[in-house]
Amino acid sequence: MVPQGLDAAMKASGDPAYHMPSVIRVRVGDTMVIRNEDTVPHMILYTFLLPGETDTRLITRAGSEAYSSGCAANAADFHDFTTIFIAAAP
Repeated sequence: MVPQGLDAAMKASGDPAYHMPSVIRVRVGDTMVIRNEDTVPHMILYTFLLPGETDTRLITRAGSEAYSSGCAANAADFHDFTTIFIAAAP
């Protein structure tokens, strides 16, 4: 979930802001849900979300994916990365 107030102004003010975890572990068959509860759009992991939007993704293949945790939509550049590790179904 992207919390309200996550934007470049927070970062510029020295606020520690919100950071995505560096690693997310899921399994094939899991569902990943990302919700933007902020008042501005965000590019988070693999999806662009307007305020109040939710993206739901069924995980279908094992492997790994890497994403920048910053948000180009509002210049909240955190210089972090999140890697999603996807294990085969049990």
